[in-house]
Parts: sequence; C-alpha cells; structure tokens
Amino acid sequence: MPELPEVETIVRGIEPHLVDKRITKVTVREPSLRHGGVPENLPELITNETVSSISRRAKYILIKVGNGHLLLHFGMSGSLQLCKLNVEHEKHDHVEFQIEQDWILRFRDPRKFGCVLYVKGHPYSHRLLTNLGKEPIRNYFSGSDLYKASQRKKTIEVKNFIMDEKVVAGIGNIYVSESLHDAGIHPEKQANHISESQYDTLAKSIKKILEEAIEDGGTTLEVFPTPFIGPTGEKGNYQHKLKVYGKEGWPCSRCGTEISQIEQRQVYTYFCKNCQKLR
Repeated sequence: MPELPEVETIVRGIEPHLVDKRITKVTVREPSLRHGGVPENLPELITNETVSSISRRAKYILIKVGNGHLLLHFGMSGSLQLCKLNVEHEKHDHVEFQIEQDWILRFRDPRKFGCVLYVKGHPYSHRLLTNLGKEPIRNYFSGSDLYKASQRKKTIEVKNFIMDEKVVAGIGNIYVSESLHDAGIHPEKQANHISESQYDTLAKSIKKILEEAIEDGGTTLEVFPTPFIGPTGEKGNYQHKLKVYGKEGWPCSRCGTEISQIEQRQVYTYFCKNCQKLR
C-alpha cells in the first residue's frame, strides 16, 4: 500500500498538470471500487469543471473540482498515472480524467481495493477522514501528543500504536519500522510504557524519515506484487536508504548486529535487537 511519502509524491507530481486546468472528459470503466463504488453521476459532476487545488490527508488525495472534491485512496495496489492522449489504457485503468487537450489522468488499481469518490462540502467531514490523527510532517506533530494518546492504550505495542490512523495519519509498515529503529525503540514495547522524552525522539525520527522519503520520491520495492510507480512512470529511490525494512540478516548500520524479523498483526516488522532493546 502506498504510504504518506508515496501519496505526497503523487500529489506533487500531478499538481502542475491539473491545477487551473479543466477536466474535459471522465471515463469510468470499472465502477465497483470500495466504499460504494464510483458515483454514477461523476462525469456529470465534474466534466468541464476546473481543478482549483490538490492536497493530501493521510493516504488520501483530495482534488478540488467543481462544487466539491474528488476523494481518492489507493488501497493495496492503486496509483495515478499521467499519460498523453494517444497512450492506450491498460487493463486495470478503471477511471480516467482527460485534462483539457494535453493529458489523461488514470486511476489504476489491479486489486480494486482503492476508491474514487466525490464529496460535496468540506471533505474533512467525510466519514473516511473525520477520525484521522495528526499529520506527522506538520510542525504541530509532537512527542507530547503521542505520549498523551499512549496513556489511553493499555495493551498495544508501540509499532501498532503508531500505525493506527487515528493516532498518526498516513504512516505504514515501512516507515514505522524505519522510524522506530532511528529512535532506538523496540517495536514490541508497550505504547504506554514509553516515556514522553522517548516519544519526543520518535516524533522527530518519524518526521525526518518521512521528509527524506518524500525528497527521494518514495520507496519502490520490487518484491511487492505492485511496486510503487510515480505518476509519470518514475520509481522512488528511498529503498536504497532503508536501514531495517526488508533487511533480515543484514548487519545493522549502527552496530553490526543482524537485523531481525518478527510478525505483528500479520505483517513483518524489522528491527535491531541491540539498538532497540525491549527492556
């Protein structure tokens, strides 16, 4: 699943091609996506309307067009691809938006776990966005907030606590593993057993890791069934800087201890037993 850096990379990649441009045609080839499917009247709602802004909330993309917002989520395998008009669509290109006479923006999703919705009014009032946590790359994101939230969580490990979208918006398995390693915190440590000063360190690590990944255009791992590809076909580069994720058996970049792999909630976690002690 694309995480915050990949979604931010897509936003920044499509923004120059869409903002202040009209959507001249909408084609829906597969309406049966998640959260009720693509609205039947989507073409009527946004055709010949101008895109005024593009933003991100957690792992969602918000495209302000007409009297509302397109609300997009990529699920496990979705992406947005910018193509010239003469490029034929592919099998899993379920929805496409023609941008004046220049580009087509295609929503591609092999597994169909993503969504393409249209929200009138303020998008943050939509049920998918109302309970999301704080944005971790904003200045207001702090260890103090994490510490306070953790005191209400009595039986949750810190990795799963940070991955809770109601706590931190947009961070997933790759970047939480990297951030915990950077902060020297064991992923299985109970969230409410971590001090406020440790959460301060973790908040700084999260922000640093995410900002570096955004700068590198996200992470593209070929071992994934659908590796991340940016909107114009470019791969991310942050995979070359990963310290622990996917590195089982590799030496820790800090101490040389072999990186360990465990399973938490049906996904793999990677960490250094020496740098990230449980007790």
